[in-house]
Amino acid sequence: MAPLIRAVGMIGLLACLAPASAAAEAAFARLLDIGDVVELPKLRAVGVTSTFILPARSASQKVEVAPGIHVITRCAARWCVDGLQIDGKLAIAPLPTDDEQTIYGAEAPDGFRLERVIAVAFDGERHVSVRVVENQASGGAHATSHLRCLTFDRSTAKLITLHDVIEPAMADRLLLRTRALFDPNVATDVLGGPLVRTGVPWIPPLDATQFRFERAGPTGAELILCAARSGDTRHLLELRLEAYPVGYLMGAALPSAAPEAPSARPKAGGTQTGTP
Repeated sequence: MAPLIRAVGMIGLLACLAPASAAAEAAFARLLDIGDVVELPKLRAVGVTSTFILPARSASQKVEVAPGIHVITRCAARWCVDGLQIDGKLAIAPLPTDDEQTIYGAEAPDGFRLERVIAVAFDGERHVSVRVVENQASGGAHATSHLRCLTFDRSTAKLITLHDVIEPAMADRLLLRTRALFDPNVATDVLGGPLVRTGVPWIPPLDATQFRFERAGPTGAELILCAARSGDTRHLLELRLEAYPVGYLMGAALPSAAPEAPSARPKAGGTQTGTP
């Protein structure tokens, strides 16, 4: 798939979709754990709840992870977070949000900890995609984790949405149909079974910023939709556009279990501060 497909509109998008088949459906969904994105320590950090799974770092640094792409790490007593710099432009600031600064500032009690790690998933001529992994411990019995993906315009280092790479009406349709697939009844009708065979239902906060690109061949790129799950924040479900069931996407109506509704279009652009 070409990295930028908006200009070719609906016909171009359809050309990127594979015909529905058992093999394509099997390759459509991929469930990731935080351990698939970053290397997890064998030993827990001393003084932090055992559900805090990221390594507790202490050293600030700037590392070039790909030509022109740097991950900048800044650390304080109770937090250590990554930022992202693309060709000299700051895409994600290496700082906690204002609310996080209040919680994890210098006066925070022992056991409070914030770690945010950025892993670059794709670096192309036009776009840079990352996965962002986060762990927070704030005095409760369990730490919380977050795993998400984001994509930036390489020339501006601004966060972009699906509407920037696919014709907006088709992007809305793609998001709407994808949300419907998280209904087990709809997924069974379309795919022959639920997207993820687990006991906890998925309630995806899937929006137009939650996508990334992945290398496909020497020069190509494949578009991946991303969705997290309420109540199970250490996992991310990635859905491959090239394996999307095209007949379902272009069908006249959704199954009755998933009524049509307009999708939200979050604003993109600007430097991200702290949590994207």
